[in-house]
Amino acid sequence: MRVSNGNHLLRVLTTAFGLAVAVGGTIGQGIMRTPGIVVQGVPHAEIILLLWLVGGIASLIDAMFTVELAASIRLSGGPYAILQRAFGQTAGLAVGLGDWLCAAITAADGDWFRSRRARDFRSV
Repeated sequence: MRVSNGNHLLRVLTTAFGLAVAVGGTIGQGIMRTPGIVVQGVPHAEIILLLWLVGGIASLIDAMFTVELAASIRLSGGPYAILQRAFGQTAGLAVGLGDWLCAAITAADGDWFRSRRARDFRSV
């Protein structure tokens, strides 16, 4: 076990691990939640596959930037730590609370919100 010297976090996880976690979470969310909604709104299988490919590339680019930023500042806290370092405590607090609120709403009843939104779009 490696011991910290007190001022920074230990570098035990690599950039590749962080990238794998971000991409895996995004792919897992996409496979479990969205196929039915996408199929209802897009008539052709080729377009659906193209949309998945574009979404995967965008997620990969976003994950690379986030992993590099997090690795460079060496602080725990996710988006809060990155924004707090770049723009100050107020911006960090706003992003941290927003991130927490999104996670809490999704965990509490994300399926209800998603099904309601899909039903609203189908009636248009």
